[in-house]
Amino acid sequence: MQRLKIIALEPADIAVVAAHLQDAVFGIADLDYSGSAKRVVALLNRYVWEQESNPGGEGERRRCALRVDRVLRARSTGIDRQAKGAIRSVLTIEFKPDVTSPPAGTLTIVCAGGASIQLDVECVEIVLEDL
Repeated sequence: MQRLKIIALEPADIAVVAAHLQDAVFGIADLDYSGSAKRVVALLNRYVWEQESNPGGEGERRRCALRVDRVLRARSTGIDRQAKGAIRSVLTIEFKPDVTSPPAGTLTIVCAGGASIQLDVECVEIVLEDL
């Protein structure tokens, strides 16, 4: 079993991270934002899209960590941080550049049910790695 490790440093790289995190699930308790470290870390269970399904037709999920560095501000919509047992499913990740101060912008993790996490970043600096 090969472990996945992706480092995204350009806005165009985000599409690769988003593809690997499509349909990943995470618990609200598995999100952490450190303002002093300018970092967001999330533990997720991702579907292994890069591998064919098992002979029985069952796909595989792997535990992975998503780390976003250079985060200036984090906020969310439709996510109750007090509901530690709640589970969210990732649909995609989008990046909207800040036209007044590139390479800054807003990274949005779009979840099912209208929920999202918005991260204002100095630049794109993302690591996705299987654990």
